Order: sequence, then C-alpha cells, then structure tokens
Amino acid sequence: GWGGLWLSVSLLGPDPFSTSHIWARYLLGLPGTLMTAAGLLSHRVQVAESRFPGAATNIQLAGVGFVAYGILSGLIVPGGQFFPATVLNYENFQQVVGVPVQLLRAVSAVVIMVGLTRLLRIFDWEARRALHAARNDLETRVSERTSELVETNERLKTAIIERTKLEEEILRTKKLESLG
Repeated sequence: GWGGLWLSVSLLGPDPFSTSHIWARYLLGLPGTLMTAAGLLSHRVQVAESRFPGAATNIQLAGVGFVAYGILSGLIVPGGQFFPATVLNYENFQQVVGVPVQLLRAVSAVVIMVGLTRLLRIFDWEARRALHAARNDLETRVSERTSELVETNERLKTAIIERTKLEEEILRTKKLESLG
C-alpha cells in the first residue's frame, strides 16, 4: 500500500531522510489535517442548530485553519527530487507569494488555536452553568428534606410527650389501685 510506496521511494532516493520527510507530509500530514477539518466543518451544522450559535463560527474558524495548515504543510514541502516536490516547495512558494510558507503555517496555527480556544470557553461556560443548576437543585432538595425531618422530629416529640403522660397516668392509676 501507501506505506510500501513511501518506504520504497524513500530508500531509493539520494537523500532518504528528506524523501521520507516529504512523503510523511503527503501521506500523513495532508490527509490528517484535511480529515480533521472535514470533521469539524461537518459538526458545525449540528452545533449551529444548538443553543450555541457562536460555537459554529468557532468550529468553522478552526476547520478553515486546519484546511490552510494542511495545504501549507502537506503540499508545500522542502524541495525534492520527484513531483510534486519539485514544483510545490518552500523556495517556489516564497518566490511566488513573497513570504515563507512557515509564516503562513504559523498564522494558520494561530487561527486554529483561536477557534478551538473560543470553543472550549463555550463548553467551560456550559459546564459552569450545569454545575450551578445542579447546586441549586441540590440546595432545594436539602431544604425540602430538612423541612420533612423537622416535621417528623416535631411529631416524634409530640408522641414522646403523649407517651410520657400516658405512662405517668398508668403509674398513678396503679398506685391508686394498690392503695385502694
């Protein structure tokens, strides 16, 4: 498969390390970042329909950042002895665009970071909101249970007082019968 092709081409070339590096970008870096972007962007639709519409924008931002990063790091590679590395490489990119590809990759990484950081803040807010609701529910339940216990305690005190009175009455009655 792809691994065999990668290994064959890498070992047969004049610089096996550089060739392996380039093939790793083509076969792992590019597909990995594009699949990440596809996953984020497809999930964006579900999130947009939720109660967090801002999350969809942040997911889209991160997804677009992954697409850019994938292209800039998976297709634009160091110069190599085979196509497409002979055309899509660092030197040619800088000549055409005027800036090093590494600078644009760094910008893409920042875009990814901003999108994911904002997304995580939304999830953190949601977790805090859920925790606050759970705490309020617990406080209500504790208050209700405390009220029930207070009522039960009052009934028990009343029952004890009545029982004590009955016991005293029985004792008086027995004393009067023994005297009488």
